[in-house]
Amino acid sequence: MSYLLSTKLKPIAKKLRGEFESILKDHHSPRRFQWDWWHLPGRYTHLRTPAATFFSQENHELLREALQDFGRQHLGCQNISPIWVSAYVEGCEQRLHADRPHGPWAFVLSLTKDPRAFEGGETVILRPEVLSLWNQGVPAGRAFEEKEVLERIPSEFGRLVIFDPRIPHGVSRTSGTLDPLEGRLVVHGWFAQPSPFIEGPLAPAAAEKSLAAFDEFLAQSLEASFPDGFNSTGTISFQIHITPTGQVKGVKQQASSLASANPELTLHETRLLTSILKKHFTKWAFPRAKSASTLYLPLSFEH
Repeated sequence: MSYLLSTKLKPIAKKLRGEFESILKDHHSPRRFQWDWWHLPGRYTHLRTPAATFFSQENHELLREALQDFGRQHLGCQNISPIWVSAYVEGCEQRLHADRPHGPWAFVLSLTKDPRAFEGGETVILRPEVLSLWNQGVPAGRAFEEKEVLERIPSEFGRLVIFDPRIPHGVSRTSGTLDPLEGRLVVHGWFAQPSPFIEGPLAPAAAEKSLAAFDEFLAQSLEASFPDGFNSTGTISFQIHITPTGQVKGVKQQASSLASANPELTLHETRLLTSILKKHFTKWAFPRAKSASTLYLPLSFEH
């Protein structure tokens, strides 16, 4: 999977957009003058500034907490990186690149005004299947169009785009306006620190005991199934629903960035991981609690 879309942050996006407009329309606001012209020839050209110093503390905290909650519940990530604000006007772009050290998922929340007064400015992501093109038995002489190679996601107001930053991505060249109020405006960063956590009254110590046993069970299961090693790399997250009586009601796979040169093998490994989780947790008895709990469990694999 290359990306996820969400519009749950739209109310916060409205607050941020309103503050952005009030700052730029006030010709004497000190915050108008803190933009960096981020220009690295052949790589990046756009205006950027840290969100923490551009927006009010109240609005920045609303944004940070909402993104952090989203990352925990959908991606199994405990934290987010510092957030950037970027504006794109005539000639701005990001060439294709990949980010590896920042976090397992990147995010872009659009604050761009609708309707858009510019062309371009889409988030561009290389289609994952391109990375294993020659493993797919491509017919000789077949031609390709750009749309078969690149995914283009328009910068629609309030849209949150989440993707695997290891996949080459960028921003298409923006044209049509020199006014930042009319250009592409986004906040962006990375979800980080994937680690288990509990939502609900279940005691963390009870989950830690189960997770320790699961780690051993997972290692044994993977070694038995893949003696030459687990092939895929990336992060996959699960929701484990626990009833008040301590029984596991269900194991649900969430986001996954698992990938390899062999998509069929990755699919097989993903199914196997889900099966291993179900075998362990559906047999595990957690302590009773006043109400139901949810255990969020991300698993990361690197070579």
